[in-house]
Amino acid sequence: MRDLRQDKKFTRTYAPVDEFGTPTGVPFDGTQTFTTANPELLNVTDHGDGSAEVAAVGGGALGPADLTFTATPNSGGPVVVIPDTINVIVGDAEGFAATDSPDEEVTPD
Repeated sequence: MRDLRQDKKFTRTYAPVDEFGTPTGVPFDGTQTFTTANPELLNVTDHGDGSAEVAAVGGGALGPADLTFTATPNSGGPVVVIPDTINVIVGDAEGFAATDSPDEEVTPD
């Protein structure tokens, strides 16, 4: 899981690796897709090449959002599904908001 401020975005990229996590250098032959179960929190722009832009929707939409990467080989081999959670959080302070108390009597009646 990673945090993402509600006014930010990032690019996520997956590449084939061996059992030790070493990049294979061999292009993946199949389809690669990113999806989210929470479009009210995340906008996902899938590039179809193992990468996607993941952007918070913003506007106060906060909370955990599911992000799933799926790689389906053309050879009929096993499908790889990698789930993740992106926690959309409040952005950095960029100003101040004033709050006034109710009016009070200055002098007693």
